[in-house]
Formats: sequence, structure tokens, C-alpha cells
Amino acid sequence: AHLLIGKEADTRTVFARAADGQDIFQTDANLRREAGVYSQESELKGETWINKKLIEIKPEDVTRLALKTPDRELVLEKQEKPAPEPPKPAEGAEGSETPAPEPPPAPIAEWVLVSGAPEGKPFKQTGPDEFLQAFRTLYAADVVDPSKLAEWGLEQPGFRTAIKLKTQEEEIVIEGGRPAPAAEPGKDPGTLPGTEADKGYIRFAGKEPVVVYEVTGMMFDRIFPKASQFVTLAELGVESGAVDRIELTQPSGHAVFVKQDGQWTIETPKADLNPLTATLETVASTLAGWNPEDYAVSAEGTGL
Repeated sequence: AHLLIGKEADTRTVFARAADGQDIFQTDANLRREAGVYSQESELKGETWINKKLIEIKPEDVTRLALKTPDRELVLEKQEKPAPEPPKPAEGAEGSETPAPEPPPAPIAEWVLVSGAPEGKPFKQTGPDEFLQAFRTLYAADVVDPSKLAEWGLEQPGFRTAIKLKTQEEEIVIEGGRPAPAAEPGKDPGTLPGTEADKGYIRFAGKEPVVVYEVTGMMFDRIFPKASQFVTLAELGVESGAVDRIELTQPSGHAVFVKQDGQWTIETPKADLNPLTATLETVASTLAGWNPEDYAVSAEGTGL
């Protein structure tokens, strides 16, 4: 059936006719709105017609995770260990009968960090299960042109999440790109979390035809998580009140601040300047409470 849809008769109906006929009908449904066209100026958008559900898995079916970012890679596996033996009844108890032998307890499955984390850092057993909650039902925000892989950061993807299920042979592999948006002259690109520019792009490796999905920055971080979700990384471990000297070196200059008798003073540069005490206290408390989100296996490309 080939229908031509005209103007809205009212908010609930539209005018329509068959492509090969001249009779004009008033439909009993607003087909324009059903198609996502809400005004004469509205454009028909593909996202209205596309099933944006990316994946739906049960966390308990996952047996292996390999999580790669441009700076590091983590591999986690779910392994079985024997369950603890139940306590044996005391021998010689009066009135006790020999109980029937019980079946051995089922082994316990637990996550193990196989490779990737800095040596000696405590592993968070709850991290993988919390991470996998995002994959119970995962939706994209939109789809984009798959011929522009370089624009989406997917020509050579720096992010990769591989999920192995006990219910199928092949891994599910998601590749991701998060290119920095191009800033307009005189404008900030606005990549703060939650802004319009805070986006990522993903595709499923090995799937044809290639479909590239747009996801929010928050969703991208859930698919490609920080290492701190799985490992307790280093921290400074100091009290903010114990900080009595701050040396700040930047390309634009060098300054040293010293705290004496509870008051901040400027040691360098030698000038008649007054320190902003509130700013220095904020620097001290921020550093004292700082916990790293992630780590890199190499300083190359980090500016360090």
C-alpha cells in the first residue's frame, strides 16, 4: 500500500490518499506524529524508526571480561573454588543418630583479576557484577553514518570491551571511540559530563553490515569503565591540615606557598602579594582526599 499523507486535520487525524487515487480521506490516526513529524518544519529522523536496544544479557551468564582503553587492559575471569565443608556433628552426643551422608556442597564462583592491574593493589570482588548491571538492557541514543569511522574515533578504536558468556561460543566485542569535538572559533567545545558534546560512539566488532551507535558520555563510561571500579588504586593518604607547603609549577610560571602558624604566605615569587587562603586550602584538601580513577601502563602520550 502506498499512501500519501497530507496536513493534519486536527491533533488526532491527518488527510491522506492512495498514491494512485484522488479520493481524500481523513484517517483515524495521526500518522505524521506516529512517524515523529510534529510540525511542518519537522524532519523525519532515523532514530524514530530504529530499535536502539544494543544488548541484553544476564550478568550471571558472563564468565570472562577483557576491558581495554588506550592506556591499559584488564582481564577478569569467573572461577570456581570449593565451597567450605559444613561443620561435622560432635561425636558421642547422646541420642544422636548417624545422619545420612549429604551431597558435597556446590563450588562457589568468584571473580579473579587475571592480568592488567598494578601489582599489589586490592581487587574489588563486587566490581564486575556492578559493571555488568549496565548490560541487562543497554540502549543507544542514536545511529550515525558508518562510512565516517575516523570521525567517530572508530577507524582504529582505542576502547574495547569483550564479554564471554557460558551460553555461546563467540565473545561479544564492543569497540568504542570518543573523539574530542571540534571547537568553533571563540567557543569552548563543552565536553563537561552531561553536555551535548559529551558523546561516544560504539560498534559491535565482526558484525555486518557495520552499524555505528551514538551513546551518551555516561553510557560510554559504563561500557568502558575506569580501573578504580575493580581495583583499589594508590592514594596520597595525608591529612589536609598536615599540608604546609605547596609548590606549583606550570608553563606560565612557578610559585611556592608556605603555611606558618596557620597562615599561608608566598615564598616565591618575591613580591608584595597576598595569598588566596581559601584557594590554597581547597588545593590541600583536594589532594588529601584524591583517589585516582584509572592508571596507564606507560607514560608515553600522557604528557608526563
